[in-house]
This record gives sequence, C-alpha cells and structure tokens, in this order.
Amino acid sequence: MCKHHFLFLERLFGRSRNARPLKDETKTTKSTCSIRKYGVNSSAPAFNSYTRVHTDAITCLCGLYDGVVASGSSDNTAVVFDTKTGRSLLNLCGHTKEICCLAYGDKKRVLFSGGRDKAIRMWDLNSGDGQSRQFEGHEFAVFGLAVSPTDNSKLMSGSRDHSVRLWDVETGCELGKREISRNLVTALTWFPNCDHTVAQTSEDKALRLWDSRTVDVAVEFPRKQYIEMSCSVSEDGRYCATTCNGFDGRGCEVSLYDVRGGRLLREYRGHRQSTTGCAFLSRGFLVSVSKDSSIRVWDPELSPGELVCLSLPLGGRSLPSARSPAAASVAGQPTPGFRYSNCASAITIMPV
Repeated sequence: MCKHHFLFLERLFGRSRNARPLKDETKTTKSTCSIRKYGVNSSAPAFNSYTRVHTDAITCLCGLYDGVVASGSSDNTAVVFDTKTGRSLLNLCGHTKEICCLAYGDKKRVLFSGGRDKAIRMWDLNSGDGQSRQFEGHEFAVFGLAVSPTDNSKLMSGSRDHSVRLWDVETGCELGKREISRNLVTALTWFPNCDHTVAQTSEDKALRLWDSRTVDVAVEFPRKQYIEMSCSVSEDGRYCATTCNGFDGRGCEVSLYDVRGGRLLREYRGHRQSTTGCAFLSRGFLVSVSKDSSIRVWDPELSPGELVCLSLPLGGRSLPSARSPAAASVAGQPTPGFRYSNCASAITIMPV
C-alpha cells in the first residue's frame, strides 16, 4: 500500500431503531458507531477506536483530504471527521432518510450525498457550516454518485428509479437523463483519467460504461450470475473491478475487466459472503471487503490459485503471512494502515 493513502472500510452495524436499550447502556451513550484504525505493519497489530459520531449504522464512507473522511449514516446525517485529531469537523443535516452514497469533488472542495429520500445534496466544505444545495429529479433512492475529476463541473447520479442523470454542479440543472429497464443502480465511479467515462453497476447484474457527453451507454459487459454491488477503476483507466452479492462462497468473487479489450480478465475468489466493496491500490494491487468480516488484498500478477496475498480478519489479532514477495512488501510498509469497522461493506481510498 502506498504511504500516501489510507484504506477505509465501512459498515458499523448499529442498534436497530426498534431495539430496546441494553441493560448496561447509560444516558451518555449517544451512538452505536465508530471508526477504527487497523495497522498492518506487525504480526499482532492493534487498532485505535475513534469517537462515535453517528447514532445508527454507517452506510458509506468517502476519503476527502489530508486524513479527513466523510461518513454517511442511517441516522440521516453525514459527518466530516479528522482521523488525525479524532474530532468531528462538520455535522451535515438535511436528508430525511438514510444516506446511501457519497462523492467528493477535490477541486471545489464539495461533498455530494445521495439518500433514500430521493435527494442529492451538495455540501460546501469551504464554508464553516457546510452550506448545501439540493439536486431534485430522482423518483427513488439514490445509490450512486460520481464527480468529473478534472474540474468537478459535472455530477452523475444513479437511482433505483432505473435512471442515470447528469447534472451541472454550478447551477444544479439536469443536463441529461437515460432510463434502462431494470437498471437499479448500485454504484457509480468516474474514470480518474477521463472526463467522459463513468462505470456503473446494477442489480440487473450488468457492468456498464457511460459516455457522459451523450448520457448513453458506450459499453456493456456480459452479465454476471449475481448482482453487481460496487465498482472501482484503476488510476490508468485500463481496468475496472466489480464485486458480487453472493453467499456461502458462491457469487462472492471480485471480477477484473479489461476496459480496452471489453472482456473479463479474471475472478478473485476467497470471500465466503457478499463482497461489497473493492478499490485499486498502488502498484496494481486490488483490495476487497466482504460481509464475511474480512479484507483481502489481491496480486493480479499471480495465477488464479495464488491470488490472495494478504487476508485480514476484522476481528482477528494476527495477520496471515503473505504468499508472495510483492505481498510481503505491501504488508511491510511502515506507515499505512487499515481503518475499518466490523462487518464492513464498502471501501474508499483516502489521502493522508
């Protein structure tokens, strides 16, 4: 892992809204969720647990800048949190239902959030109170957001209303819309090296590449057997990875696609439950997280039978030894760490 990045994973399962308080809970307990830092530079790493900032489950995370991360929650709020000081910087209130996805525009320092209330909000992190603007148009929950990387002038959103929409960030006006039958969007990722290509996964089991100039599908890959849950794109834009919603080891793979060739390259198997998030790291490594409470780092250069280079049980006290010299080098970096929560279900890279 590159020393300039930290890896974040989410899902902290909080108490159900209808659950009764536990006997040992006190009046000072205001939440059930926290963020933890997991070091990977020793055989028995310890973790740091940060102040709990939400009153319900964390549903999404987004790395912002210099040790700062944003979290969205089922408590209808987003929080901007400084992992270096362990303090909340902003509490962003405005959604009336669970926040499902986040995206960050680093050029404008704005944070976007989408929720089950059908709303998209843009939060200005340059202002002291996180002033917001609302983008309206979706008819059901918003599960995917992506910002154009060069100038942050465009926002693409995806929803369970089967539509993908393009927005002008400055005006909040809708620039284009496309509906595809059964396209219940699960994630969107803008290509980091291209201002007009966006990857999208869906409950119809398809991976699509969109051309933002026309708001039309440029490429659709052959559909998987299981629902595609998330997608990530390599820094050079050559590869796209997706995760699947499976069970008992079936349909729990991470799939790697050749974007230029328009084909599936390989599948990484090892998770036992739904593999709900993935991200590309430095030197080509790929990391995934699953509802089986594990993190796995994969080395694409190895053969399919040797793809696991590091496996981290979220509740474990030790790390299995790496299976390749390259993996050992990754695990031996002095500064990086994992920040995670039990039963993680999403992943994001954050600069530090």
